[in-house]
Amino acid sequence: AVGYDAFLIGESLMKAASPGQALRTLMKDAVAEKASAN
Repeated sequence: AVGYDAFLIGESLMKAASPGQALRTLMKDAVAEKASAN
């Protein structure tokens, strides 16, 4: 189940001027964070 974080991410995408770009940035940051954790 998704929690509070998923709600906040969804809300930020809905409020973004460009939801597609916001999602690309979010995913890029997540990949970079995962890579730096290894």
